[in-house]
Amino acid sequence: MTWSWALDEEQRQGMTRPQFARYYLMRLGIGDELKRVASNPQFQYRLASVEEVLALKPELRPPEKRKIFSSEKEEPRHTGWRG
Repeated sequence: MTWSWALDEEQRQGMTRPQFARYYLMRLGIGDELKRVASNPQFQYRLASVEEVLALKPELRPPEKRKIFSSEKEEPRHTGWRG
């Protein structure tokens, strides 16, 4: 969060400070459950939601899980010589 305060809006790529902080937490793959951060407990700062940042940066969305196997039980196909 302190890094976001040191940068201007152009350097933060148009993101607000809370969005910028969440963006980098997401890039690191940590902090999804965090709603606030504080270097001093008396001064807590709100983080942007994951959904808010995904709306701005959809490339952070994890890839969809692809279905590899069918739900029906398939019989194995044998090709070639059987001994």
